Amino acid sequence: MRIQGGSNGSTRSRRQASSPTTCLLLIFMLVALSRSQIFNQQLSSEEFSASVKSCAGFMKPVATTANFRRYPQQILEILTEIDHVFMLSFEPCELALPEQLARRATCIVGSELDKCAPSRYIAGEFTHAMKVSFAHAAMIEISQRARYRHVAIIESDAIFTSAELSVDAVTGFKNILRADDWNLIRFGYRPYFSEESSRKRCARSCRCYMDTRFSQDFCKLDGTGCDIRSSDFYLIHSSVFGQLKAKLLDLRNPNSKRIIDTWPIRTTSKQWLLVPHGTVQRTLDIPFDYQIGLQSLYVKKCVGPRPVPDHIDTQFFRTPS
Repeated sequence: MRIQGGSNGSTRSRRQASSPTTCLLLIFMLVALSRSQIFNQQLSSEEFSASVKSCAGFMKPVATTANFRRYPQQILEILTEIDHVFMLSFEPCELALPEQLARRATCIVGSELDKCAPSRYIAGEFTHAMKVSFAHAAMIEISQRARYRHVAIIESDAIFTSAELSVDAVTGFKNILRADDWNLIRFGYRPYFSEESSRKRCARSCRCYMDTRFSQDFCKLDGTGCDIRSSDFYLIHSSVFGQLKAKLLDLRNPNSKRIIDTWPIRTTSKQWLLVPHGTVQRTLDIPFDYQIGLQSLYVKKCVGPRPVPDHIDTQFFRTPS
């Protein structure tokens, strides 16, 4: 009996002695894994930066015109407040801009940039979407190098609607811009969450609040996580250049989470939306009328407080007499 007791005591002693060693080994392995991931991310970031820097021919000047009518006048005035405008097109940009805007605009030729993209960033599922997302990351990279405070990104398939803005839309936009309480301002967007069912209540993360003393044309999302898609026209603040670019390039995530208008934008805070949205997309999988109808449904369910400003109410909810 004594021998057995001594054996148990010896076993307990060995277990107690080995416990700290096991913990230290686990900690060491976790630290090594973390350092390895950081090192791999640094290599990935360096590879991406080098591929953009060495790429030739994907940045082109934008032509000028004195007779420009494609964008509403208020949108043009808003864009002149932004440090730089990127026009993303698969082929060289056909669109010409007024001279005061063209001077601060660059055409990004997607077909040329695609040739420079390391294959691991665009391979696998959703190849086209990954190429577009790579281009958005490249525009952010260029913006960081140029030390822009904010930039606008407009995709070539964006078509401006006939939506009316308030007479003070530009002033309201300047209020938001100067308040520095924003990361993204989206002029085109798709309330994707509402396409599954129009009967569900608006989730809290999708609610958008207007302060008419501040602006009668923009609302601010209550948080992050709302499945609002589209990247056809948005402004991005330098405070999230690095954060958004990192999400687009994080190869630890599946491709579905690196598409620009899914997880990367969805998880970005301080988003403002133009109400009603200013653009629809030519190449989307749903027609124009459906895009506008979804916008009306979104404003009806998620934008507040009620009543919304009169110019919004008139366009969406009142039956013409």
